[in-house]
Amino acid sequence: MRSFRWLTYSAAALATIAAISGSAQAGGLEAFFRDVDKGYHRNKYWPEPFIMQDRAFVAAPFVVMTQKGWEEQNLLGPNYFKTETGELNESGQMKVRWIMTQAPVGFRTVYIERANTPQGTADRMDATRKFADRIAIGGEVPDVRESNMMVHGWPAEYSDMILTKFQQSTPDPRLPADPDAGATSGGTTQ
Repeated sequence: MRSFRWLTYSAAALATIAAISGSAQAGGLEAFFRDVDKGYHRNKYWPEPFIMQDRAFVAAPFVVMTQKGWEEQNLLGPNYFKTETGELNESGQMKVRWIMTQAPVGFRTVYIERANTPQGTADRMDATRKFADRIAIGGEVPDVRESNMMVHGWPAEYSDMILTKFQQSTPDPRLPADPDAGATSGGTTQ
């Protein structure tokens, strides 16, 4: 055991001498010892300096996903505007009101799906700003931005029509007839 320890120390000493002589030729002992000190501190404190960077890299996609999720949630598409006038329809007004009052304060931005023309998009954004200005409480008007996302789904009128037809076709609730009702009398079987 003692000879192995002696051999290890000897190898370390030879490696140090070789490194010193090599660095002495390249830039002196001062540079060598600066590198040794730097390496020592890097190894001593190793995971700590890099943990915050790693955590930031891991969390970055979640921040982007959250922002995109709120953009999709607060997105107004063609189904929220009247085709004749370009003004917000009732569904659009309700959605803008919800964004202004119920969405978390940091996510109270209204996104407008791009129309087929730049003028159509500008008209939608203008109609949304006017409605938001009209119902603003305390002067808090949400930011209205253009978006490349597309609204998924269908108009509220279509959903309402499906629900109405479903309710109309639902039979009245009734209990099934008891098959044993005529077989018993007074708690005894006949």
